[in-house]
Amino acid sequence: MGPGGGGALVMRCTGVTRGGKRCTLPAVYDGYCHLHTPLRSAERRRNASKAGRSRGRARGELQALKDKLARLIESVETGRLDPKRAGAIAQLSNAALRALELERRWRETEELAGRIERLEERVTGGNGHVW
Repeated sequence: MGPGGGGALVMRCTGVTRGGKRCTLPAVYDGYCHLHTPLRSAERRRNASKAGRSRGRARGELQALKDKLARLIESVETGRLDPKRAGAIAQLSNAALRALELERRWRETEELAGRIERLEERVTGGNGHVW
């Protein structure tokens, strides 16, 4: 029995968090939650690898944009580039930054939606009912 005398007893995951504390999620796989079960370790590695690659690409694009802006600043300071033209290029660079941010948010939203969908399937057992 749970606290207060009603409800079913829920077994907690036996996994340990990165902070060294015992996980507080319910155990659903042989004593582990979906985050700690050895049955899903390959999937977790794949997901982490995908996330790392997407961050690396975005980081490269941002670095390229920063390098370009640094060259623009130097060109304006040395008189090799008209400030009006540099201003137009800077505005376009700002639009590129906004597009990168939108792409990041979109990708993040899609990843979260997929995770929520998988969690809902686990909770409902695929039939749409919680219990």
